Amino acid sequence: MKNFVLFTNYERDKEMKVTNMILDYLEKKGCRCSLPPYVPGNEDGEVEHYDLSAVTDDVECALTLGGDGTLLLAARNMYWREVPVMGINLGHMGFLTSVETGALPECLDKLIADDYYIDDRMMI
Repeated sequence: MKNFVLFTNYERDKEMKVTNMILDYLEKKGCRCSLPPYVPGNEDGEVEHYDLSAVTDDVECALTLGGDGTLLLAARNMYWREVPVMGINLGHMGFLTSVETGALPECLDKLIADDYYIDDRMMI
């Protein structure tokens, strides 16, 4: 994989330390990674989402940085692209997020090398 999209929970990564580390790491490995902005819901009925207008059609993997809620929101935004989603846990106990920040370099290297498996889940 060489083309990623990163969905960040800005409340959990307020100073963007982990987000920027991932972006820099992937760039140094010759990968592309887009960072769509979060759009909160409002009283007019607009549902919270990420603005995917700058995300290219050749995205191969979505990375979520936050907790289970971030993963579910990203999955709802990306389901029609049929790309795998990997959750990076910045919370307390993620049931859906599978990666802790300490394991990031190894996990990202495996994704880049196409050394991974996909665990199919149903949408909730």
